[in-house]
Amino acid sequence: MIRFLLFFFIPVSLFARLVLNEVYCNVAGSDRTYSYLEFIEFFNNGNDTIDILNYRVTDLADTNDIIKLFPGRTNSMVLPGHYALLLDPDYPMEENPLSIPDSVVIITIANDKTIGNTLKSENDCVFLYLRNELIEQFCWDFDPGDGLSWEKINPYNNNFVNDNWGICKDINGCTPGRVNSIYSISRESSSIFNVENDIIVYKENKNLDIEVSSIDDKGIIRYAVFDIQGNLKGWINSGADVYNYYHIIWDGKINNKKLDNGLYLFHIEIMFLNKKYLIKKDICVTIIN
Repeated sequence: MIRFLLFFFIPVSLFARLVLNEVYCNVAGSDRTYSYLEFIEFFNNGNDTIDILNYRVTDLADTNDIIKLFPGRTNSMVLPGHYALLLDPDYPMEENPLSIPDSVVIITIANDKTIGNTLKSENDCVFLYLRNELIEQFCWDFDPGDGLSWEKINPYNNNFVNDNWGICKDINGCTPGRVNSIYSISRESSSIFNVENDIIVYKENKNLDIEVSSIDDKGIIRYAVFDIQGNLKGWINSGADVYNYYHIIWDGKINNKKLDNGLYLFHIEIMFLNKKYLIKKDICVTIIN
């Protein structure tokens, strides 16, 4: 079954880098009791894989935090369009109370027991460095509310502007390793994507057929499949030139393997090179083999 879920244009920086994306500074309940649930989320907004161990994170209270992989984790490489999380060293990973997806790269503090001597619910800042170069900061002067995180509206936008942040609207109060609840919807166009029916069920031997048309700028198109929890199943096309028209045909397979029956998101994005914006579209697909 295919159903249109999201359709938006997003301004984009063409420089691939890791950016701050969410800060959970006021956990539900007592800050002292549940401070181990605090986290800082990062997002790779470019096209290249990034080693998060090349980065450094500080706040106003602690400027010498050293990061390392979370115990039991072996991967520090953040893929394009993927997330990483800085967790408190005492986060109970076996219980995983925040329901962090397995695909997320997870790091922690190597030389302390908390993130920045615990993040403050108000009047604090988070600074992100690539080695010794400050590449981004986010400061907040008031409390977002008990159990609510600060989320970035648009991770492709100017990352030194505080009005690109807002309070999480998700029922859980935060979205670690998942798309932010206030993710921006900007300019809309009904002509660029063409699918024959609003609702289509993908069945064996029947391809998903999408035309991308009315494109007035050169760009790069790529598309992938996610499960409904937001976990990446795989990129089908990691980058192809597009201009005026592009035809997508998908056979329901990832790496030549059929996906199990169920509900998935077919994710399409086009980066327009000259006008510096990104358009994304997610289509809900039900696979019945």
